[in-house]
Amino acid sequence: MNIVLFERSEVDSDRKFVLSDIRARHMLAVLKIKVGAEVRVGEIGGLIGKARVVGTSETEVRLEVGELTLSPPVPSPVELILALPRPKSLRRVLRAVANLGIKSVHLIHSYKVEKSYWTAPALEENLLRQSLLEGLSIAKDTVLPNVKLHRLFKPFVQDVAPHLVGEIGFVAHPNLENVDTAELGAPKSDLAIPVAIGPEGGFIDYEVGLFNEAGYRNLSIADRVYSVECAIPVLDTFVRQMKVRT
Repeated sequence: MNIVLFERSEVDSDRKFVLSDIRARHMLAVLKIKVGAEVRVGEIGGLIGKARVVGTSETEVRLEVGELTLSPPVPSPVELILALPRPKSLRRVLRAVANLGIKSVHLIHSYKVEKSYWTAPALEENLLRQSLLEGLSIAKDTVLPNVKLHRLFKPFVQDVAPHLVGEIGFVAHPNLENVDTAELGAPKSDLAIPVAIGPEGGFIDYEVGLFNEAGYRNLSIADRVYSVECAIPVLDTFVRQMKVRT
């Protein structure tokens, strides 16, 4: 945890707040925080600054927030469209998404996604939020990604996906006839670039075809098949480099 994130509602009129949850446990057991120390803090959805430790106990940390003046890091240019991962992987994936600075995520159904995944406890709002906060706290970021759930594939690709494409969108899949990325150049606008990533093993041909009809170009950037957890940072890096290409 590289930053202590807090909600505005947690802070009283004297700019003080008390932690007694996982944040306090980390500060006491791992950081071994002492009274008088300063820690980096950030208001969720807001600015970043410092807070002073004004008291501790075995289970609590009391903080006094100073002036918040720093902006959060620049977000990723990627708008992620992701076939719902296995519940055991979802927490790691969302933590990585938040860590990378991706601010918009669409979790979608796909032929290879088990229907039972949609009823898993991992999709409960509080658990989704906790995974995202863990990623933000590593990156010293304060802005939570917006995660939307789409349980039907075809309505999403036909009704939602086309409207996400500004200048360009990609459907990532191994062994596809690839777009000539060398000719793309840098996008002229600051619009996010949607990137669709399938489940382990990728989308089926029918699904790729629907993305193509929605304006998405094929993208296969390596001669190997990546796991979802590896594919996301690889594709994020690709899009970032494309954004700055001259």
